[in-house]
Formats: sequence, C-alpha cells, structure tokens
Amino acid sequence: MSPEAEKTVEAAETTPPGKQPAAEKKNVEDYRIYILEALTEVYPGIGISSKTLSIINSVLNDIFEKIAQAPPRDARYGNKPAMTALEMQAAVSHVLPAELGKLALS
Repeated sequence: MSPEAEKTVEAAETTPPGKQPAAEKKNVEDYRIYILEALTEVYPGIGISSKTLSIINSVLNDIFEKIAQAPPRDARYGNKPAMTALEMQAAVSHVLPAELGKLALS
C-alpha cells in the first residue's frame, strides 16, 4: 500500500463516520493590530475598513515572504551556511523600491 493510501486509511479510522478530517490551517501572520496602531498614531481621528485592512495585511505578508526568501538564495551563491545582517539588508534593498528601501534600512 502506498504512503498516501495509508494516510487516508488512518484518517478514515480516526474520524467519526459522516465527518471529514479537519484541513490543516496555513500559518499566516496577522498584522492588523500593528497597522491600526500605526494609523492611529499618524492620523488619530481616521479609521479604516476591514476590507482595506485585509488588503494591507496581504501586501505586508507578500513583502515579508519575498524578503525572507531572498537571503537564503543569496547565501547559496556565496556558499555560506548562515545569513548575516548585511545579507538581510541587501534583501530589503532589493525587494523594496528605492526610497522605501532606504527608509527601511535607516
């Protein structure tokens, strides 16, 4: 029996009849609290809709994912086992646009 079939059989044995096993949740960070705190600090009287907050959260997750993927790729080219702060700074400056990258590094 293949490993996939064994997992299916095991899952079928552990779940009650008529119920499907719960799907694994993807671990996604949520920055909504921090976005709201930054917004109220800069613009105290302005609110934000939940849909806009969700879009900004998605953009932040995408940016952080791109930044996290860049240093290991660069470290492989340099044959280094670990990432240094300089490699992280290089990743930020490569991923973010010019002025935003400079502000992030300062």
